[in-house]
Amino acid sequence: MENESVTISFPVNLLEQIKEIKKDQKSLNEFVIETLTKEVQRYKIVSAQQTILKLRAEVEKRTGIHPDPVILIRELRESNENE
Repeated sequence: MENESVTISFPVNLLEQIKEIKKDQKSLNEFVIETLTKEVQRYKIVSAQQTILKLRAEVEKRTGIHPDPVILIRELRESNENE
């Protein structure tokens, strides 16, 4: 992966908290990259969930609420067992 250098200004209290959390286990750079990678992934998940909810609402508006298929599946299984 290619890297690009940037300059970031942190509030002093946030930088102190980060230093306390990382406790010399990683460099500040590694910590920031790992944290931002997780945050980007979380953002993508939230965005996908919002898209799914929006599509569900559109389908429900267009087709109405669908009945629970579990009941139908159980009835079909029972009728197949009785045959």
